[in-house]
Amino acid sequence: MYHYVLSLLVNNLQRKDDVILCTHSRPEPIPEYPFQTSSNTPLTKAWIVIILSLLFCTVFYYKLSKFQSRKDKVEALSAENEKLKSSIADGTAAAAAAAAASQTVTSSSTGDVRIAPREIPQSFDPLNLNHNQQLLTDHTNDWFGAPFVAYPPKLPIVNTVDKDPNGSTKDNGYSRLGYFQYPTIVNRTIVFSSEGDLYLTRLPQDDTESNDIMPAMKLTTTVGNAIHPKLNPQLSYLLAYSATYTGVREVYLMDLRGASSAGISQVVVTGAPGTPGGPALRLTYTPGGIISVIGWDEEGKSILYSARSMDANALPDVRLFRLWLSSGSVDEVNDMSTEQTETETVKNNDDAATASSKSKSGKDSDVHNNPQNTELDDQDQDNEARKRELKKKERLQRHLDKLSVLSEQARRNSLGSKTSVRPIIEPVPLAQATEGVYHTNESTECIYFTRFKQSSSTKRYVGGSAESLWVYCPGENDDLAVHLTSNYNGTSKSPSIYSYGDAQDVLLFMSDRSELRSTPSTMNLWAMALPVTEASFPIRITDVACKNNGIDLSEYSIDPIADGVILRIGADLQYIPEREVKKRLSPLFNTSKEQEKWNDIVTLPIGVYSDFSSMQRRTIPVTPEQFDAFETSFDSISVLLTGRGQTFVAPVVADIKLLQQTAYGGATNMPYRRYKVAPGAGGEGLTRILTVRHVPQTRTTTSIDSGERLALVLATDPLSPTGEHAFYLIRIDNEASPSFGFASLFENGNSVNDTGLPSPILGGHLDSGGSTKQGGLGSVYQDSVTVSPCGSRAVWSDTDGRVVAITLPKTTVSEDIDVVVLPRENEMKEPINGDEAQFAFSPGGRYLAVVHPAQNQFLIISIFDLGPPSFGSIQLGRTVQATPDRFNSFSPVWGKTPKDFTAEKFTQGLNVTSKTSATALYFLSDRDIKMSEPNSPWGTRSPQPHFDGHSSIFVLPLHSLEGSSELKLVNSYIKASYGGGGASEVTMKRIKELEMLLETMKSQVEDEVLDSGHNTTNAPIEFVEEALIDFGDKVDTELLFARKAYKIGTIPGGRFTKIVCQLSDDPSLVVIKKDDEGEYLEIIETADYPSDETKGVRIPTKGSIEYAGTSTDKKYLLVMIAEKLKIIPTTATGIESIIKDTDMIKNIAHWTGIHLNVWPFLEFQQ
Repeated sequence: MYHYVLSLLVNNLQRKDDVILCTHSRPEPIPEYPFQTSSNTPLTKAWIVIILSLLFCTVFYYKLSKFQSRKDKVEALSAENEKLKSSIADGTAAAAAAAAASQTVTSSSTGDVRIAPREIPQSFDPLNLNHNQQLLTDHTNDWFGAPFVAYPPKLPIVNTVDKDPNGSTKDNGYSRLGYFQYPTIVNRTIVFSSEGDLYLTRLPQDDTESNDIMPAMKLTTTVGNAIHPKLNPQLSYLLAYSATYTGVREVYLMDLRGASSAGISQVVVTGAPGTPGGPALRLTYTPGGIISVIGWDEEGKSILYSARSMDANALPDVRLFRLWLSSGSVDEVNDMSTEQTETETVKNNDDAATASSKSKSGKDSDVHNNPQNTELDDQDQDNEARKRELKKKERLQRHLDKLSVLSEQARRNSLGSKTSVRPIIEPVPLAQATEGVYHTNESTECIYFTRFKQSSSTKRYVGGSAESLWVYCPGENDDLAVHLTSNYNGTSKSPSIYSYGDAQDVLLFMSDRSELRSTPSTMNLWAMALPVTEASFPIRITDVACKNNGIDLSEYSIDPIADGVILRIGADLQYIPEREVKKRLSPLFNTSKEQEKWNDIVTLPIGVYSDFSSMQRRTIPVTPEQFDAFETSFDSISVLLTGRGQTFVAPVVADIKLLQQTAYGGATNMPYRRYKVAPGAGGEGLTRILTVRHVPQTRTTTSIDSGERLALVLATDPLSPTGEHAFYLIRIDNEASPSFGFASLFENGNSVNDTGLPSPILGGHLDSGGSTKQGGLGSVYQDSVTVSPCGSRAVWSDTDGRVVAITLPKTTVSEDIDVVVLPRENEMKEPINGDEAQFAFSPGGRYLAVVHPAQNQFLIISIFDLGPPSFGSIQLGRTVQATPDRFNSFSPVWGKTPKDFTAEKFTQGLNVTSKTSATALYFLSDRDIKMSEPNSPWGTRSPQPHFDGHSSIFVLPLHSLEGSSELKLVNSYIKASYGGGGASEVTMKRIKELEMLLETMKSQVEDEVLDSGHNTTNAPIEFVEEALIDFGDKVDTELLFARKAYKIGTIPGGRFTKIVCQLSDDPSLVVIKKDDEGEYLEIIETADYPSDETKGVRIPTKGSIEYAGTSTDKKYLLVMIAEKLKIIPTTATGIESIIKDTDMIKNIAHWTGIHLNVWPFLEFQQ
């Protein structure tokens, strides 16, 4: 731009050729570009240089004069500011107005320039100052660091208040939004936490009850949270609090003053941390962060906070730390600055050095005059050398300290302003102290503290870690802490000192003790007179539970100036004025006087004016917590994903790399579709999805032909008054609309009263909902919900320890459901507690294996006979104990032996319309103990035994009392029950004979089918007909059925944690093992019968296993590694594919990028 302007100037000069340039009479043409001239004569170049020089001098002179003018203005404004302050302090409003009107600045170089103050329109008066000039001189309502000169104005309230005839606003209860926590009060100014940020408000000047809104202003804004505010009792403009600005919780200090109110007349750089008007100053740098800010000492010079002990020699527990503010604003109380301290130190050191030099010279003269002292000369010289070296080090240290102070002040842009703060931290020598307050008695400074921190939130807790009060006075009581509440076993915490007057101090604390009995009651505020002696007795000064619907006292804070007490009860803050507090404390000092009647505590009508960002509808990324897989009507595989109360369906991508190259997922014609199952649009937060399980369907079900896919959903019912658990049966195929949403209004079916909400099949607002005492569903353990592989039954456990089984309907239309609570013990009288139970259905859904602890706490397996599923109801049979209680037995999987796989292969060509049932139960057990020998310094005297989680794979044969004629024929040829050894020689000849016989039978069956005209190859598959298992005698006291289990000898023991599944076309097992690096998958390959050889093959993966399980129908294996979910068939081909796919790119669930739509307003109603 400058170049272009200069070019125009040159062109204008060239046009005036007769006057300035004295060139040819004909004017030259205007150049097309800047500085493009038609003549390059020396005269033209000279003029250009002259013009550029003049322009440079002009700009330089302008900048210099502007800088000088600004400097003069600042000095003049500072001087007039001081005059204005002094005039206001003297109460002369006229002098203040005259001083404000006389703000002028004179510059000798540029002339007189008058700077008038900016006029503020009279209509803009938020603090009501222009209409009431008396507020400028009336300081009765002032407080140190107040953001308002006087009491804050009444802010407008829209549609939430009524107006008196007098014009004042009255609260109807709708303006007190927010959950108020961590209150602190000094001089009637309150700071509290809400929405994770700090707010400030102020009490009215009188203690009369008022309905006027108390507006609260926001002090902090952080992504994390700011809590534990504590106002300084002496300098109430200093606010200490904890926040997570940097990701960890640390102590911060905020100065609530502005630069003008702080009395800073000189020009300082604003925005420095810890300065008036600047951001908060970080005071601690604790590894792992602190826990909470406890408070200030009585003089307001140090901050007490709690954190975990980082001392290598101390116990890893919570302890208190005292943070001293060594200089800056706090030192102004004693009118002592860091510079004065350093000057006195240097002077004292110089005096000491002078005295030392004088003594040294005198000593040297004595040595020369007295020859008898020559023998001490060498020793004296060594001492003097050490002294000189020590002084040199001290001088160097003082120099370094001074440089450190100067650099710190320069860094904060507050050099010489006495506003820098240097924290010094010292640990409080009290073990397991979590809270405390300092109090100075006649002789020393004592600390009243709370010892222990209750690990739970249990009310009325009585135990070893119950919080109690102690006091420690250095030098007293043999320098030991004294237990103050040793006569009570409940909770006593949060000590504070209240000044009753006439040097009578009172210890206030919170406790759940009762006046009439020794057992804990509700949490209230109690008091004891100081000093506490054996004859001291506490009195209760609040009764909040009776006045607040049973809600206990949560927190409190004492105003050290106004002597009031603020309470936090639930989400509200309540205030006890000074006269009421002293009236309630009077029995401590005047026992003869009759107790006066208490007045009601006032709830403060605080109005938090905020955008309530935490209540806004937002979108967050989903993290799946539960997985299931199912086949769609398009012969593809989809995955059910449940996370944070919502459920989605995601496709399984054949190659995840192709997904990044094309939007249509490789060779498919349509893009992969991901959709929400529940809740639908508008229902986010209305209900919370707890568990979703796919319900497999047989070919005889009409819905399977129409493409419908169903799922059993455990969710909270929004139509119940308390959000009770309920079971729903909803569609999850891509043609169905999401449940629990607005779109369901247009669905024909089970929408309840046009609400768009599906009707539960059990629980919720139905008669089957509510608590178990009322015969309802109760609270279900969401991880315990299990659906049978055939989709006919489901089972779960609840918080009352029950195990409940139900039948599932075939469609979403309501049908009769059979609900049965299973017995609480098996036939051996071992308890079956649902709190720790794990379930595994047999393939046909008739039998249920339950893992539960026995009376001696060892895990055992019991089997329930629920009757044939084809009956449509549950007919409870025997409850048999399948494993002994002397060792742990867990992770049951229903399967078949290698012999059964061989027999099933020969019956595939026959007319068998039902699948064969499970013939074996695989499980893990640690009954084969293996003691390791860890290296230890004790050698052969090391403690034994030592177990390292060793377990082995066992199998329990399930012999049936009935079976098909075809299977009996096959078993007549294959007589050896187990493979290996001589079974191969005996069995191979009979197997060849069986093959020839089956070929003949197969040809006869095909001829009969052709003659009848029926096609049996596509015959519908019925339920898996499971034969009746031979459990033996009903009174099996010797556990003969359980003793049939045997260890698979060819599989060595190891650190097995789970049997995932058995392959559907191969007797091989998929297990999870553990090593020092984590868990990994292993396939135990099993040879065909009659061989008994096995081989363990580790499935190579890049990372440890995060999840491994099967789908509900047992057709697919789901493996999650490095947040990638891989789905493969439970076949030998599927296992081969996962072994080759080490990069996890084949058959991956495409769920990355799914986000949840969250509506917190509805979520909070849950």
